[in-house]
Amino acid sequence: MHLNARLDTLAPSGIRRYAAMAREVPGCVSLTLGEPGEDTPAPIREAAREELAAGNTHYPPNAGTPALRAAIAEHERGWGLAFAPDDVVLTIGATEALASTFAALLNPGDEVWRCPRRRRTSSCAPTCSRRPSRRGPARSS
Repeated sequence: MHLNARLDTLAPSGIRRYAAMAREVPGCVSLTLGEPGEDTPAPIREAAREELAAGNTHYPPNAGTPALRAAIAEHERGWGLAFAPDDVVLTIGATEALASTFAALLNPGDEVWRCPRRRRTSSCAPTCSRRPSRRGPARSS
């Protein structure tokens, strides 16, 4: 069987390269892939086993199950925050959370300050760009 020759040109993504470098540094706290440095605590593993045994193996609603959203809202009360379960939305990571937040809050033509990625450096220069609108393409300054 012959595979597509283009596979030979593929390289690991930047985040995978950074994760590999972080693993080589003793004591390094790597935040590259969103994976914690310690094992999942035993009570969480046990709860997962119980849910699997109960047959809860299907995709949940996009915003999270009502029971989990209610539990999170209750937990946040301990921090002095008052949220109704309907105010809580779960995401599978920071990228989804940020994208969902921006999609909910920004309208065409709104200004957005961002720090663009730069190759071979960790510095950035803030820029202002406009979200595309029906009036034309996005502008950047």
